[in-house]
Amino acid sequence: MNLRRSHVLGMLGAMPFVAAASGASAQNAKVRVGYTLTDTGFEPGWAQDQGFFAKAGLDVELFPFTNSLTQMAAVAGNALDVGFADAEQLATAIGHGVAIGAFAGAAAYSTNSAPVSICVARDGPIKTAKDLAGQTIGIIALTGGFSLGTRAWLDQNGVDSTTVKLFELPFPQMAPAVVRGTLAAAVIGEPFVTFAGDSVRALGKPMDSFGKQFTAEFWFTSRDFAAHNADALRRLTSALYETARWANTHQSDSLQVLVTAAKLDIDRVRGMTRSLWATSFQPRDLSPQLDLAVKYKELAGPVAPGDLVVSLR
Repeated sequence: MNLRRSHVLGMLGAMPFVAAASGASAQNAKVRVGYTLTDTGFEPGWAQDQGFFAKAGLDVELFPFTNSLTQMAAVAGNALDVGFADAEQLATAIGHGVAIGAFAGAAAYSTNSAPVSICVARDGPIKTAKDLAGQTIGIIALTGGFSLGTRAWLDQNGVDSTTVKLFELPFPQMAPAVVRGTLAAAVIGEPFVTFAGDSVRALGKPMDSFGKQFTAEFWFTSRDFAAHNADALRRLTSALYETARWANTHQSDSLQVLVTAAKLDIDRVRGMTRSLWATSFQPRDLSPQLDLAVKYKELAGPVAPGDLVVSLR
């Protein structure tokens, strides 16, 4: 992960961003927040659209990213204030001296509402998990919860995960690659599972490897920003949790906002499996992913969840 500020600023300079809500008071605290155009990464977009940030006295700029690792690079390079990542990604970055920490829960997971599936071509040669031995699977990032959960899911289903190659690419490119046969399968998040329509089918739920219900991702910031902006982050947390409660109970409305931002056809994703959102955070929420990462030796040894948290007191 390249953490040079010049590289990060150059990367962000090429990206469009969603401007802060109009009419924001000059007294409002300014916070730069990352998001992704996926159902598990668009919470800040809903907060902006519904006015929850402005209500909390925040002047928020939203910056689009393709994954959590680029958000970490941006926060470390002081080009972004807040991003989201899973527990393993946080532990890995902090273990390498990146001064960041989690302060709130983001996307949550339930096996009854799983927004991520390992998908194969509907009419392709892959019929069962065991057919994936020795194959290549598309993944949004080569480290973190998706890749770790996939490895564990393969092993649980009788496939030696060390025989499988993981290939990183963005969600929108995954289903076409699977249909072409470039990839045997891909771990795809909504809305892109449903948007792929009948061209793919879900083979399994890799995130079940961590448990049937857990907090999957966490909002993080730099320790320096937390030290100087604790009040703004407390207000941001309050706004995000208000957004979570709204999104968990207004799924039709939140879907419309997402597909408009992502320029998707609403008729092709209507009825898709929706993400859930955390409305609280305790350090122990990091444990399911940390424990599995240690088991798979993606972390050198046990990590105390509290070491990954920044205090907002």
